[in-house]
Amino acid sequence: MNSLQTIKRSLFLDKEAMAQFSQSEKMGKWSIFLIGLLGAIYGGLSIYQNLETVQALESPLLRTVLMPLLLVGVGVITVWLTVFVFSLLLWAAARGFGGAGILRIIRRVTSIALLPAAFAMPAFITFTSGGTLTMLHIGLALVALIWIYLLCVKALEATQQFETKKAYIAVLIMFVFFTSIYYIILPPVA
Repeated sequence: MNSLQTIKRSLFLDKEAMAQFSQSEKMGKWSIFLIGLLGAIYGGLSIYQNLETVQALESPLLRTVLMPLLLVGVGVITVWLTVFVFSLLLWAAARGFGGAGILRIIRRVTSIALLPAAFAMPAFITFTSGGTLTMLHIGLALVALIWIYLLCVKALEATQQFETKKAYIAVLIMFVFFTSIYYIILPPVA
């Protein structure tokens, strides 16, 4: 099975493909690529969301090159940090429920598990910039959240050999913890 098929099958909750992705050194490079791709998508959506501000800049170099590069760079850094923190949370869930919790393996599958976040990014950017969320934003964010949850469950089943029920509970506790921390640090929207 080639790399793209493994990624596709992993995205569609194939436990065997997820295990293969987590164990292969070759897939480590794909993992880094996926993190960069997700960051570039986030940066691109930030450019789109802030298009009026970017176009209002006086310098053509700043408007067409530097600001877009800055926003894409910030997007990549943001996604990289998100993968790092999410990997630590998934590692803690794995260790807390008796798994081996090898962080290198968990980080690889986290890059797959966070790919559906691309669907939630427009809602996240709109929400943090004080915009109005539409039903489409909310619907896409819910689909992304459920998909990420299921991918994390499959990741724990594949990498930690958890039973299905144990994986669902571990990921649920991880999500509750992540949500509570996010709620604590999220600044209130005026």
